[in-house]
Parts: sequence; C-alpha cells; structure tokens
Amino acid sequence: MKNIIAEHTPFEHENLEYINNSLNLARQQRASDNLEGMMSATLIYTNLVEYLADNLLQNLHHAVHLASSRDFQATFFMKNQDTIKKGPPKPLGKLVESLGRYEFPDSSGFLNLLEKFGKNRNNIFHGLLKTPKEKLGDVDNDFVALHDTAEEILNKYNLITSGMTTVWTGFVARHQTSLSIAEKDAKIQELQEQMANLLTVIQSLQSQLATPIQEIEAPKGKTAPIKTKAKKKNGKK
Repeated sequence: MKNIIAEHTPFEHENLEYINNSLNLARQQRASDNLEGMMSATLIYTNLVEYLADNLLQNLHHAVHLASSRDFQATFFMKNQDTIKKGPPKPLGKLVESLGRYEFPDSSGFLNLLEKFGKNRNNIFHGLLKTPKEKLGDVDNDFVALHDTAEEILNKYNLITSGMTTVWTGFVARHQTSLSIAEKDAKIQELQEQMANLLTVIQSLQSQLATPIQEIEAPKGKTAPIKTKAKKKNGKK
C-alpha cells in the first residue's frame, strides 16, 4: 500500500488538452451573441461542471480509501474507487449529495455553487420554449449568469484541488519515513494549520472569481518518459 500511495497522482485528468479546448470553445460561443451560441456554450459548461464535480468526488474517495487502508493495515477501509464508478454517470444533483458526505476546504462554498448552477440550468431549459420571442433577451442574461457561475466553479475547483494536492504530498512524505508518534502528531498539526491557511487564502480570493480566465490545471509531479525496447542486432541481445 505504501508504494500505491506514493505513486498516486491526485487530480489527474485524461484528455486534458481536449477538455481545455472545449472550455475555450464555450467561451467563444458565449461571445457570439446569439441564442445558438449561448445554448452550445451552456451544453459544454454543463458537461464541464459535472466533470469537475465527479473528478473531485473520485479523488476524495480514492484518497480516503488509500489512507484508511494504509493506516489500518488493510483490515478495514472504504471500498475502492472502482466501486463507485460502476453504472451510468451521476447527474449533478447526485454528485452534490455524494460530495456532501466529505469535508474539504471551502466545501460549503463549492457545493453551493454546484447547487446554484444546477437550479439555474434547469430553470432555463425547462422554460426556454415557453418564453415569448420578445423576451428572449432576458434568457440571454440568464445564460450569461449561468456561464459565469461555471467559470467560478472552475476557479474554486483549481484552488481547492491545488491545496489538497499539497496536503496529499505531505501525507505521502509522512508515511515514507519512520517517525515517532510525537513526530507524527506534529506533522498532523502542521497539515491542519496548512488546511486552515488554505481556507483563508480561498476566502480572500473570492472577489477575484467574478471574471476568471483559467483552465484546468495539470497535476504537479514527475512524468515518466515512455520507454522503448532495445532492438536486437544480428540475433543477439
């Protein structure tokens, strides 16, 4: 379990370039100033928000699984991450419910944003065809507000996961060395202080989230190069 913990890279993203390209496309579409562009952007933003919520949930579950399995010698622990991946993707409401079972930096702020996004998205699409043509301008304003909320969710996700990655790195380092109980307690207190400082930073940056220009950040850490097998020469190794 020690090696698995050390090798785990939190908040990895498959197809990161594709996701960020889609995000940039949504930003272009929302600037097109027409209903079709707004709807296209909303579709992308909706998928992005659901992806970020699911990614956070999967990483929280996996990290707690690894930590509990390591600390209790794999005698009892949370079920593995693969267990909650079975079945169709969860809708946003279910993701919010599942994330609510965890405590993490600015969890209430993040969950409130997810709930706000889901509610406003539903209001838009459930009433879109019922809106008179002369009032479609009001719908455009609703789209803009929804897109801004998605951007705020993205910013908060980046802040939260960056701090959680730092804490995870400290957890790995703590279990890779032989420490006394007192030293481990000191490390735990240090991490708790880091978490408190992180929450303070997040709260101080709330005012900067109104007009963010960010992409999903790639996880920090070493990347192993792809190794190729050496070719045999003249039948010899």
